[in-house]
Amino acid sequence: MRFGIAAAAVGFARRALAEALAHARDRSMFGGVLADLQLTQAALGDMATALDAAALLTYRAAWQRDVSGTSTTKVAAMAKLTATESAQRIIDHAVQLFGGLGVTRGQLVERLYRDNRLAVPGSLSALDTPIDLTLIETPCYIQAGREDHIAPPESVWKLTR
Repeated sequence: MRFGIAAAAVGFARRALAEALAHARDRSMFGGVLADLQLTQAALGDMATALDAAALLTYRAAWQRDVSGTSTTKVAAMAKLTATESAQRIIDHAVQLFGGLGVTRGQLVERLYRDNRLAVPGSLSALDTPIDLTLIETPCYIQAGREDHIAPPESVWKLTR
C-alpha cells in the first residue's frame, strides 16, 4: 500500500512539473516568457530536485522489496512520506505558476491538487510513525559520528542502543 501511494504521488508530481514547465515556456509577460524570470527558474529547479529525490527513494524502496528478504517497513514509509510531501509542494508551486488559472475548475493542476490530497489518507504527521518506531527498535551503528543501519563487523563499529 505504501509503495503504491508513493508511486502515485511521484506520478502526480511529475505531471504537475511537466504542466508547469509547459505553461512557463508558453506564458508571455513583461516582453518575454514566464520561464525567463529568475524566480520562476528557481521554483522549477526546486520542483525538479524534490521530484528526483522522491522518485529515487520510491525506486529504492521498491528495489529493496524485490531484492531483499528483510522488512521494508521503514524505507517504504520514508518513500511514502517523502513522495507525498514533495508532490504536495510541487503541485502547490505549479498552481502558483499558473496564477488564477491554477485554481480554475477544469485545469489539470487544480485537479492534481485535489487528487493528491485525496491520495494521502490521514495527516502527513501520521506517516512518520512507522519510521519513528523502526528507528527506535533498530540498533544504531556509530563510526566517527556517522550513522548507518547496515551491520558491519563488530571489530570495526561499536554497537549502541
